[in-house]
Amino acid sequence: MKTSGLILVLALFAGCATQGPRGYYAASLSPASSAKVADDSVGQLLALYPPASTYLVLKQPTNDPYGTVLLGKLRSKGYAVMEMPTTGSNSGKAAVMATVGTDFGYVLDQAGTGRYRVTLNVGTQSISRIYVETNGRLDAVSFWVKRS
Repeated sequence: MKTSGLILVLALFAGCATQGPRGYYAASLSPASSAKVADDSVGQLLALYPPASTYLVLKQPTNDPYGTVLLGKLRSKGYAVMEMPTTGSNSGKAAVMATVGTDFGYVLDQAGTGRYRVTLNVGTQSISRIYVETNGRLDAVSFWVKRS
C-alpha cells in the first residue's frame, strides 16, 4: 500500500516539473541537507550528461545553500557552467555562450512537512526526486524521474 501511494505522489510531482519558476523554496531545509541533495543531484547529472561534453548555462541566482554547493560540485566534476550576468562587461560574452550552451536550472521546494523535491531542468528535459526529512535525517524516497 505504501508503494502505490508513493508512486502516485511521485507521478503527481513529476507532472508538475516544468520549465517555469526556478529557485530555492526550501528555507526550512538545513544547509547540510541542502548539500546532501546537491551531492545526489550531481551524481545523477553525471550518470545522464557527460561533463566533458555538456556546457550548462544557468539563468538564475545561486546564492542559496543548495545552489552554491551544486555549482561548486558541478565545476569540480568537469562541467562548464556559465552563470548569466544581468549587466556589465561580460554581457556580450554571455549572449554568445547562451547560444552554445544548454539551458540549466533548478527548483528545490518543500512539498509538505518534512518533504522536499528537487527538479533539475537541462535543456527541454527535467529530472526530479523526492526526499523526506525525519529526526534531522534526510533520505531520498523515490527514484529519479526523467521527463523529456
